[in-house]
Amino acid sequence: MPEPEEFDVFLCHNSNDKEIVRAIAQRLEREGIRTWLDERQFKGGDYWSSKLYETLDKTEIAFFCLGTNGLGPWQEIEMSYLHRRYISSKKKSPKIIPILLPGASADNIPNYLKDFHFISIDSLDHGEIRKLWNIFPKVQQKHRFRIKRQKQKFRGYKEYIGDVPLEMFLIPNGTFTMGAPESEEGSSDNERPQHNVTISEFLMGRYLITQEQWSSIASRTDLKINLDLNPDPSHFKEPYQDIDRWQRPVEQVNWYEAVEFCKRLSKLTGRNYRLPSEAEWEYACRAGTTTPFHFGETIATDLANYRGTDYEEKKRSGSYGRGAKGEYRHQTTPAGYFKVANSFGLSDMHGNLWEWCADDWHDNYENAPSDGKPWLNGDDSRSPVRGGSWNNYPNFCRSAIRYINPWRVTHILDIGFRIVCDRGRME
Repeated sequence: MPEPEEFDVFLCHNSNDKEIVRAIAQRLEREGIRTWLDERQFKGGDYWSSKLYETLDKTEIAFFCLGTNGLGPWQEIEMSYLHRRYISSKKKSPKIIPILLPGASADNIPNYLKDFHFISIDSLDHGEIRKLWNIFPKVQQKHRFRIKRQKQKFRGYKEYIGDVPLEMFLIPNGTFTMGAPESEEGSSDNERPQHNVTISEFLMGRYLITQEQWSSIASRTDLKINLDLNPDPSHFKEPYQDIDRWQRPVEQVNWYEAVEFCKRLSKLTGRNYRLPSEAEWEYACRAGTTTPFHFGETIATDLANYRGTDYEEKKRSGSYGRGAKGEYRHQTTPAGYFKVANSFGLSDMHGNLWEWCADDWHDNYENAPSDGKPWLNGDDSRSPVRGGSWNNYPNFCRSAIRYINPWRVTHILDIGFRIVCDRGRME
């Protein structure tokens, strides 16, 4: 028999209270807390009583959920078993917490559990469920972020523009759900309706285009297609913590200039470089995740460059979900500064600079294509930018965020771009 799945808390309950316990499980899981709920763990053909006792033997924290329906027969068996484990354990494990569901009172607690401190929740409101989150500070820290260190090898190639390297990583075929649910903190209607999109494999830049990469192409007038390019348009021209300023991402580049860069690079290399579609960008950012950030349910300023401090006058928060506040750097950070990446190997997908996409602007996803290609036939004076920036609060750095304001002719010090390439040779 396979090992029971990993979990943080066992939800012991009467099946007549299933609906409210299921809702509690969903809210805990949004915070990265893994719950064990019988209806999800038992599958057809399981020898369920054996699997249940294996699970009880692994349980470290148990919520004994008590509602107005009284004790269920299996609930009493489970709780008695866990209580015997507690009594016989020198470490007093597992941790048992009676949870009084809305309408229940302390009189509902069995005598043998009355010595355990209980928690009473009056509703499923955020403030009430927070009482349960506070039991898990170490668990939340352990499971909050999904981080890939850059030592991992990814498929792709390294292009050289003169002696300036450009790393491209393979983004595999796949289907994902684009957009955000209404329940996601900070989401808006322009991120809906959620819809499935099928993506064909392509390659994407490991980092935003740097000032050095930009200059190496912008200074090549022999490659000009349509526009002259300023070789040094960026606002941030100083080194960052002794890191060469040319490793910062280029900013103050408008959409047309980013397209010109891609065309010049294509002319130089013989490959088809371009801006990503919105769907390609979000698929690459998520890298298989469905949480607000590819890190998980929240974000931290030691993993990404965004505004991690509060702005009290406008009631803006420097934290997201259960995440902590952090710092506000007031500037871009160089490529690879954080030494973390998502599961596709991409860095700085959250924060640092907004990133231009190829699509025309559409106010929402009604009738959006499902093939991952740029969505045209919209407002062609604007294009969406994705990912947030050094100057934005964390809710503006989510995987699903779409920003409406920029005109394609705009030069702004918090907008840059990342390039993609239709698959070519692999090295």
